[in-house]
Amino acid sequence: MIPGTTPERSAKAMKRVRRAPIEPEDIYDVEDPAETWDAKHKVMKTSEGLREFFTIKYLAQAWDNRTIQSIRKLEREGVIPKAKYRSKVGKRRDRLYSREQIEMLVAVAKRYDVYETNTRKNIVKTGFTDEVLRNW
Repeated sequence: MIPGTTPERSAKAMKRVRRAPIEPEDIYDVEDPAETWDAKHKVMKTSEGLREFFTIKYLAQAWDNRTIQSIRKLEREGVIPKAKYRSKVGKRRDRLYSREQIEMLVAVAKRYDVYETNTRKNIVKTGFTDEVLRNW
């Protein structure tokens, strides 16, 4: 072996590194009910009675598979209001959104043509925020 070079891998070591390729249809199987945004929820007691809640992850999925970070940024910038509810699990205080809030937010986003992640429309320059605040 020459100094500064990496040693050759044996065939046995190469087999351990190789993984089976993942086909796109295995990742984006929307027909599977476990893959829909509302597949997992939490039921919590509020002043209005028992309600269905979802974490920020599921809001992001419902809104054209945005990232959790983009939802937090929109909240921080005041484009969407802060979550009314928080979970109290240990030290974590997850944001919780009701089904009604998520469905309203998605409907308003579609109405103002800002639903799709790759849209070039500036969400701040639309009436999106005003309408969401009125209905939140």
